[in-house]
Amino acid sequence: MEKREVILYCDLHGHSKKENIFMYGCDGSDRCKALYLQQRIFPLMLSKNCPDKFSFSSCKFNIQKSKEGTGRVVMWKMGIRNSFTMEATFCGSTLGNKRGTHFNTKDLESMGYHFCDSLLDYCDPDRTKYYQCLKELEEMEKHISLEKVIDDSDTSLKEITLDLETSSHASDSSESNDSQTDLLKLNSQIKNKKKQLKTKKERNSTIERHQNIREEQEVCDKGHLVQGHKESDSDVTDTRPSISDDCIFDYFRRQLPNQGL
Repeated sequence: MEKREVILYCDLHGHSKKENIFMYGCDGSDRCKALYLQQRIFPLMLSKNCPDKFSFSSCKFNIQKSKEGTGRVVMWKMGIRNSFTMEATFCGSTLGNKRGTHFNTKDLESMGYHFCDSLLDYCDPDRTKYYQCLKELEEMEKHISLEKVIDDSDTSLKEITLDLETSSHASDSSESNDSQTDLLKLNSQIKNKKKQLKTKKERNSTIERHQNIREEQEVCDKGHLVQGHKESDSDVTDTRPSISDDCIFDYFRRQLPNQGL
């Protein structure tokens, strides 16, 4: 490192539980956003060059306390930003044409080929692939951040607003309450919602329960509407002239004129 830059450090390991081939990296989020994205570029390139073996979604970028003495963490702290452990599964692949099969020696050799090929792409003077991957990572990060915001909210803004409206109608408070009080009330309700709905499964079941209640209410309202129509129809008097049944039968008993039919 005193003589020239070290582009990448990587340990090669085997993994006995998870499928596919993937990487462990180091978390650069505490340094800067640029480093946070840059250290994910090489694994993303590798997944594009070897999509049926290497899984980018299985990669993890963090430093556990028990792993602080590993090669990738020590080298990363020394200043090598691309510091990885590549794990090759003892099981098989869930990707592409290799789905449901075990890796053999030929598969692992081809993984080595794609590793070197991706390293050439990473160091290519033509930075097209590099910036394509960087842009894709930025989009991924935006999507992940949006999902995190949605998951943390635990309930929709519309539901909170309806709850606030209901509580304001039911209370005896005057209309002179300022916006700060409303914000405090909103904040309190959000906290209560988070306490009540801790898991995504519980949130989904709550949403489904609300939908079922609304559907039942709609069915009930439709039933009342139909019943109302029936009752209103029964109150209408028949204004047609009253004709006895005998007159009607006599009319149909008349013989038609003989027209050769």
